[in-house]
Amino acid sequence: MQTKIIFLTNIQFMLHHVNDMYVDEISSEFFVEMWDLSHIYGVYDESNFSGALKIESISQFSEGLLKFKNDFRVLVITNILNAKLKLIYTILKKYDIPIICISKDSFAASLEKRGKLRYLRYFRKEEQLRSILKATPILKHILEKRSVRGLPYDYLMGGSNYYPEQSRCFLRIHQIKYDEFLRAKTCDSIVKGKYLLYVGSAPTTHPMYCNKSNSLNHEDYMCAMRSYFEKVEKDIGLEIVISGHPKGRYLAKDWGGRKIYIGNTAELIHHCEGVICHFSTSLVNAVLEYKPIQILYNKEMLSSAYGPSMVSGLELGRICKTDVCDINDYHKWNLDVNKLAFDEFLENEIVYIQDKRKSNSELICGYLKEISKY
Repeated sequence: MQTKIIFLTNIQFMLHHVNDMYVDEISSEFFVEMWDLSHIYGVYDESNFSGALKIESISQFSEGLLKFKNDFRVLVITNILNAKLKLIYTILKKYDIPIICISKDSFAASLEKRGKLRYLRYFRKEEQLRSILKATPILKHILEKRSVRGLPYDYLMGGSNYYPEQSRCFLRIHQIKYDEFLRAKTCDSIVKGKYLLYVGSAPTTHPMYCNKSNSLNHEDYMCAMRSYFEKVEKDIGLEIVISGHPKGRYLAKDWGGRKIYIGNTAELIHHCEGVICHFSTSLVNAVLEYKPIQILYNKEMLSSAYGPSMVSGLELGRICKTDVCDINDYHKWNLDVNKLAFDEFLENEIVYIQDKRKSNSELICGYLKEISKY
């Protein structure tokens, strides 16, 4: 029997969903469909990724699955969080359809979780109390169970099994940035000459962080960043190029007229001499490339809406033993790389060493073929 794989999202399909769930690569090996469940989940708008089928009701969802059951072995790949699977979980189980998740977001969440108690003094009092309570063994166990709500994935694929309670079976692959890293190795540089790269996360303009009661002040932040960049460029003798976050707002005047690129982060990392960042999952690419990394922070960032992401960045810096610099207390960056720390991090959390020569798409398709047999 042939296999059909259905990709599910609870919001409108976007390009990053297609990339993160390896839709194009999997479609070369299997029959696939993309189903947009945003109507069912009540987060629908008029935009929609070309090729995604809009499912407008639970009955349409159930009938659509039933239509394929006689002719295909159906598998579902989704990025819907465990707790939100409730609307469709019983239908998928009724038709004996395996639920598969290719992990992305747990990497950043795990870094924040590991590092938060180290920087708790910067957070608001209520957040300090909440974090301390969450760290107690009994409450931690209850919260972990609640996050899954008895709705585990059948298979979770990822670079590391940060949250075992989320799935019945964990399948090791590379962290999802790995294939992006492989592709970047063959790309030409889009910047003339040597440069340092600032990988942006838009802490003052990203919708997640701006317009909150504790948002960073944009003008103060930009003033501090321009001053810092000028010192680095003078000390190291290289220009700083900006790789902007796609959900941020980047104006040339804010960044002192420096070059700004959107959507080329992996390629820019591959050709740069060093990476400056607060936090981004693209730091994985920098570690894979063995690039010098400087984690940039200040206490205002830690106590702001951006705080959890900043904790993730500092924790990554601690694990990989990178340079860490307070924007308000400048020191010269020597561009060192601790190769042993990088190697340990890559082996533990990023690269499936046993199959290092295989791409993620190869590993994922291999697992899907095995799952299809059951």
